[in-house]
Amino acid sequence: MRAIPVILLSLRAAAALRAPHLQPLPPRSLRFSSPMAMSPNELSDARASGSGAVVSNNAAATRKPATAYFKPLQPGDLLESTPFHRASCAAAATALLACVAKLVAIVGGSAGAVSPLGLALAALVGIEFADFGSGCYHFGCDNYGNRDFPVFGKQIEAFQGHHERPWTITHRETCNNLHQPSLAGLPVVLFFLGAVSNPYWLTWGAVAMACIISCQELHKWSHTLRSDCHPVVAALQDAGLIVNPKAHLAHHRSPFDIRYCIVTGHCNGLLDRLGFFGWVERLVHRLNGVKPRSWTLERFEFAEVSD
Repeated sequence: MRAIPVILLSLRAAAALRAPHLQPLPPRSLRFSSPMAMSPNELSDARASGSGAVVSNNAAATRKPATAYFKPLQPGDLLESTPFHRASCAAAATALLACVAKLVAIVGGSAGAVSPLGLALAALVGIEFADFGSGCYHFGCDNYGNRDFPVFGKQIEAFQGHHERPWTITHRETCNNLHQPSLAGLPVVLFFLGAVSNPYWLTWGAVAMACIISCQELHKWSHTLRSDCHPVVAALQDAGLIVNPKAHLAHHRSPFDIRYCIVTGHCNGLLDRLGFFGWVERLVHRLNGVKPRSWTLERFEFAEVSD
């Protein structure tokens, strides 16, 4: 029996000598995740890639797209931004900047009648409204529907699959990550641009929609290690101005039924203490008999993604 540990140690040493040198898997790719959530091939490829850079025996690094190493949620999904993604985000950003220009023109022509304090209050209310709205949308996508749901199917798929592979979002390029909320929010921004002339309502609408459109990027940063975040992002998280990793981590514990808000996270404490989303779950169940995923613990079903 004493020989068994010696034999096992010898086999392990021999395997180590034969194995190529591999860089450790980047910590951000396993943020809030278990390595077992990745398939053996994905884990091996990710370790070899260093999140897109292959480093072996001091050879020159070769950059490859993240999709080559970290499988997206479903066939046809990408982690890189496409021209369509960039155009969608550019359209939303242009409309928001036009709202700002309109607001500046209104304030400039008001001869001091517009209160700066009123504008600041409108902006603050817009931020917190966006936080609350992001929580309601997140709650709905997490718990109801599937990829075949009309209009919102892709977002539902993304939120539900995110619990199984939370690291994927950290490898999404910015416009890839934001193009769906940009497309959804653009008509609302255009409404404020064309139909709203009250400076306080315009401020509220522009700030709220900017936060709603960018909430998935704020969400992504909450899954990213501090060393990978821009110092400004880390400072905003530390100041509590955007959702921070420690607060969001609580959401990623089964049954995933708290901390839904992903803009500032300020609304999470009050909503969780009130049991707001639990009340909505019970109301929906009473009305139509549908149980949320936080009750059934139903797992997301991944389709096969071909290599």
